[in-house]
Amino acid sequence: MTDLAIVASALVSPLGRTAEEHAFLLRAEAAPLATGAFVDDDETFLPVFSCPWIGADRPLSSRLRILGLQAASTALRGVPDEVRPSRVLLVHAADRPGFRESDVAPLRSTLKAAVRNPDIVTFRGDAGTMSALEAARAELRSEGSVLVLAVDSYVALRAIDAWSASRFDPWGANLGPIGEAAVAFVLVTRERAHRLGLSTEGTFVHAATTSGSARDDNDVDEDGAALSSLLANLPMNGGRFGLALGPADVDPLRRREWELAFARQNARFEIDAEVVSAESVLGRVGAASGALHLALGAAMRKHAAYRVDRASPPRGEHALAWATSPDGLRGVAVVRGGS
Repeated sequence: MTDLAIVASALVSPLGRTAEEHAFLLRAEAAPLATGAFVDDDETFLPVFSCPWIGADRPLSSRLRILGLQAASTALRGVPDEVRPSRVLLVHAADRPGFRESDVAPLRSTLKAAVRNPDIVTFRGDAGTMSALEAARAELRSEGSVLVLAVDSYVALRAIDAWSASRFDPWGANLGPIGEAAVAFVLVTRERAHRLGLSTEGTFVHAATTSGSARDDNDVDEDGAALSSLLANLPMNGGRFGLALGPADVDPLRRREWELAFARQNARFEIDAEVVSAESVLGRVGAASGALHLALGAAMRKHAAYRVDRASPPRGEHALAWATSPDGLRGVAVVRGGS
């Protein structure tokens, strides 16, 4: 498998427009401002975070197009012509309340114009970015490059209705806020980045996925076994992990999964490892989840943007990110920060 250098990236959410910005704002415990655009039957404001420059009333297809194009354009800006990608690995949601496959059609059309008629390959779900990285690490050749683009939004009335209703059943208790995000990575092989003298924002050194039996749409008890198996097979070249990022506190299934897997595989982590659940602050971002935490992990490592109450930075130079898709796919990836 080939290590992939991040030549450029972008992270767009209601909190900011770059991964560096997100890292420092989260370090400062900043949070997106609720727009007040959505209320429940009792006229109580709902914690639905939307990008203020898009507007809460735009249809989902338009939101996805704007978010995706902004992330892709930002990442591609300033990328040398010789590494501009002709292939896009697009990560979006699978069908769910408030989202249909056709909602991505305007984004696909826009990408064909913005990225010079690329070959677009689709991956789905929260762990779809890990699947995309698996494919890229297996397929990317010494002279190639690829754009990984993950985008999702819950800012749609049917999606908000479904989320709001599930907050009050026993399994959906303590659901966090919902939001939207887009993340883009321009990737080349590490060797090519070195040969061309390109500065990089990090390097993906591992990605893996597996399926588990517990999903969003069934009542199977979560035992943490699927995620635990992925953690058991992490590369240990850099020693234990001092920084881990993922949906540790967005809903009961993912919370319990992380707690059980972490307990089983605690030898993989430093005793004072920093665990970051960015979606607890930004709102759940669905298919952008895996990419969000990877971009944030790389930025935290590169800029040393850790919790202010830490006595010392997390050990090592790697960050681990994990994600769980609604259909039960689990994914992990490891990024090394900096050039």
